[in-house]
Amino acid sequence: AVYVQTNGRFTLTQNIDSAAVVGNIKEKPAFRGWISAPTISDSRTPSTSIESKSTYESAEYGSYQYASDNFAKNFNAINERVLNLTVTNGINTINYILNTNYGYYPNVVNDFVWILDSKKHPEYETQKQALDAAKILFNSIKATEPVGQIASDFQPLIDYFESLPEKYKTDDKADKKMRYSAYFNLAKIYYYLDMPNLATIAAEKLKANDYDAKDGEKLIKQVNFLKNDLDNLKLKSQHFSID
Repeated sequence: AVYVQTNGRFTLTQNIDSAAVVGNIKEKPAFRGWISAPTISDSRTPSTSIESKSTYESAEYGSYQYASDNFAKNFNAINERVLNLTVTNGINTINYILNTNYGYYPNVVNDFVWILDSKKHPEYETQKQALDAAKILFNSIKATEPVGQIASDFQPLIDYFESLPEKYKTDDKADKKMRYSAYFNLAKIYYYLDMPNLATIAAEKLKANDYDAKDGEKLIKQVNFLKNDLDNLKLKSQHFSID
């Protein structure tokens, strides 16, 4: 206990250590939230222990003795009040940690698609229109709604991007860039439609295309993260309602 004297008045300050609350969490599923496109789940390291120290501060008294006697007289009540507060704060903190690391919540971030940077290319206008349509569809995805209908709406755009590698298949740099854009955009579409296997195929083709192959590796890592999310939680989609 610490007694602080100010202008002849005494205040008792008592630190009361509470036991550490330790969670029995062995591992953390990577997935924590819905996706509302365009979105990407980030990763966090969960906290599994909470240590707290509660401080009781008495009212002011005219002397050290009065402050000491009051604390001794009311120690049980004071201790119970501090303990109840500590337990309540601990429960709230645990709930926060669990909701932050394991809960489900909409997680919205910005992402991008890729278009050939040449307005003179004969495919430019068509590709631009396809990507404009894709952006509208991406933004129509809801965290709590299945993506089945949106996947159907995406199909004409998927067919278009799937056709580009067959149309532009030479080793010319311009053709490689066109194939790159097709594979990149397909990987993104499949990723947000919760189709990781198809997204992986597109990313592998991007990597094999030998134009910015490192982007293919990044996409594969992103897709593998999604696969692990779904596998760990026994889910087929990151878009669902929570009762």
